[in-house]
Amino acid sequence: MTLHAHSVRRKVAVKADNVVDTITLDAEGRYRRRVALKTDGGKDLLIDLQQATWLADGDALALEDGWLVQDRAAPERLLEITAGS
Repeated sequence: MTLHAHSVRRKVAVKADNVVDTITLDAEGRYRRRVALKTDGGKDLLIDLQQATWLADGDALALEDGWLVQDRAAPERLLEITAGS
């Protein structure tokens, strides 16, 4: 069974009781409109948004049945740059 997500809920509106799974995405993967992925729990997920949307860590994808799949930011290597003056 494929889960279908058609909208995004921002972190402040996400209630843990409604989260059925999570998905861990890197920075590039968190800017999406339409893509098929696997959740962290191994479920098939189709993201089908009206426009490309940036998902922040903690935001969630709202499924057709009202449940949520919460986004987790994947750890990524960062480059720290400092100036001498």
